Amino acid sequence: MFDYTLNFHLRPEELEFANTMQKDLISSISKLDDYVSATYTFTVTLLPLFVSALSLVYVFEKKGYFHFKHIRENKYKKILIKDILCHALLNSITIYLAYLIFLFVGIAFNRFESDVDRPLLNYIFGRGFYFSNMVLYHIIDGFIRFFIFTFVYSVFSFSISLCSTKYYYSMLSPIVYYFFTSIIFGIGFKYQFLSPTFTQGFPSYGSNLTIGEVLTPLLIPFIFSIGVVVYSCIRNEKVCAFKNS
Repeated sequence: MFDYTLNFHLRPEELEFANTMQKDLISSISKLDDYVSATYTFTVTLLPLFVSALSLVYVFEKKGYFHFKHIRENKYKKILIKDILCHALLNSITIYLAYLIFLFVGIAFNRFESDVDRPLLNYIFGRGFYFSNMVLYHIIDGFIRFFIFTFVYSVFSFSISLCSTKYYYSMLSPIVYYFFTSIIFGIGFKYQFLSPTFTQGFPSYGSNLTIGEVLTPLLIPFIFSIGVVVYSCIRNEKVCAFKNS
């Protein structure tokens, strides 16, 4: 290859060394752990953007089809909650399915080896779970980082749409919250567990973490979303009662 591409002739001992280095390099990057962990930097940054973009489907439907369905069935609370849950689940399945396709491609072409341990699930399945069940670990890991995260931030985006008629608020508010609070809580290590990036970056943390701690940053947007939905339902009931009085 060196002869044809670089017109560079290696001595036999140099050629043998180059071939050895090439094999070692290919071997070092053909591990499933390296394949999956290479995405962490991108998912921490880009996943909130994808979730917000997908959430626009619900926001636009709410401005159109939702009103006709509400008027026809006259059950605002039921329709609102049902639509939010259905769209949030659809977003979650879409993102998680994309991750699973990516994962199974990696399974097909990479070795089940790792130089580091991922001990998050050890307190449930026992020490060494990652090394003995690497595929199952990444499936569970993806469920937390992609399915649950997407579900919560989708509901968060939907709840913003109940507060404003401007669709870009629904898209930008979760993104601003995600990055702004990540910076604020990330400044002090005492409150880092509240940083939204904590959920996405948990595979990089130590062995003292539990799934509950990993999901803690999702509580703030989820509780806020529930509060907004409840308030919207109560407000609609008051409006309807006023019209009927």
